[in-house]
Amino acid sequence: MYKLYGVEKSLLGYILGGISLKMLKALLMGYKIEGAEGQKTLLPADFLIDNLTVKRAYYSKKISDHLPIGELIDLISSNER
Repeated sequence: MYKLYGVEKSLLGYILGGISLKMLKALLMGYKIEGAEGQKTLLPADFLIDNLTVKRAYYSKKISDHLPIGELIDLISSNER
């Protein structure tokens, strides 16, 4: 599945994401990095799918990066109109 959707690996992205302020805050709140599928160096990719059509694909550059929630809300709102 990772190859099919073009999800990439990056040791640098893993390291940079792991030392970010967001990750530090999450770790201090008790969240842990464990139980993820596949290799740890795989970068996240978020897909917004509607009726079997990919409406938005977001490929992260580091492990702590994801589709911004504001963009997700905008995409969902535009589909509801």
